[in-house]
Amino acid sequence: MGETNFVSADPACDLHKSACDVTLSDGSLLRLDIEPKSIPLMKPLHFKVTTPSDLPTIEIKLFATNMNMGLHTINLTKTATGIFEGEGMLPTCIMGNMIWQTNVILNQNKHSLGAVFSFKTDK
Repeated sequence: MGETNFVSADPACDLHKSACDVTLSDGSLLRLDIEPKSIPLMKPLHFKVTTPSDLPTIEIKLFATNMNMGLHTINLTKTATGIFEGEGMLPTCIMGNMIWQTNVILNQNKHSLGAVFSFKTDK
């Protein structure tokens, strides 16, 4: 798969309020949406990525940036042209106020494209 070329989403975009868009290094648009918008811990989360990619699956890697909460991989399956969806759950932490990084990775043969999104969760 080679190297992944990551692009970061605008930090002003709030996944608690709406989906966030990012323009990938190849110029294509990728959108991430998480439901429910409260992004609760220890409850099912629905992840939806919209992108023109024709891959069978897309991978999301989630990890906390301010404490080691492990690496969580979620595989999204193509549900329609350009739409990938899947379910996952974030662990709880007694500290609260966790800052999570979500890496959306489009694995391709010679190189991969990626988008980085961040959001905060309460206790």
